Amino acid sequence: MTTVAPASWLPSLLAVLSANVAKVGPAARFLQLATINVTATRPHVRTVVFRGLLLSYPSGSSSRSTLMLADHLNDPNELKEDASTSLVFATDLRSDKIAQLAASPRVEACWYFAHTRQQFRLAGAMRVVPGGDSTEVDANARAALWNAQSSAAKRAYATTGPIPGAVVPPDFSAESSSSGNEKDDQPSPHFGMLVLDVDGVDLLNLGTTPQIRTCWTCSSPDDGSFQVRRVFA
Repeated sequence: MTTVAPASWLPSLLAVLSANVAKVGPAARFLQLATINVTATRPHVRTVVFRGLLLSYPSGSSSRSTLMLADHLNDPNELKEDASTSLVFATDLRSDKIAQLAASPRVEACWYFAHTRQQFRLAGAMRVVPGGDSTEVDANARAALWNAQSSAAKRAYATTGPIPGAVVPPDFSAESSSSGNEKDDQPSPHFGMLVLDVDGVDLLNLGTTPQIRTCWTCSSPDDGSFQVRRVFA
């Protein structure tokens, strides 16, 4: 077992992601996210879209953070070894997963890349970034994520739009629920950013015989270093 720098798993993930996006397009950014419903004591899994990375670089006694959107992640070599890295997703703050994350922030994501036949499982704690009481860093990242959404995606968060989980009325019309006149220059109060602070990664390579897993486990929360080992699947 070897101890390596923070986010040492990230270049592997980005290289695989880049190869698959080039082959199958943006659908390669879809992955499955599992949360726990504590009340019902059962897992919930849904497909989410990878939106980018929140990178934190140490700088003396403080740190600086920046959001790199998924469309701009072209060169894994641009990432510095001392960066701690979180995966970023968008969410509606009215959805069921927000209450689930409040009760139990531990999650696992499963990301299968069909073109290269590789699977990443990423475990960690998920933070929910709403509007209002967020830190300046989180607020700026949330605003940048909002600005990167398409107009159609922004309408899904409209204050006058349907509420996630609400029963669809018999006379519902998609046209009548349109919020085309609602301003979208600022993030909707229903728009949230999810930040997955990864502390465990399991890469399964299905293209080898025998199949090999590479496992990264966070060994020191203080400096974000990981231990890595390779095992047979």
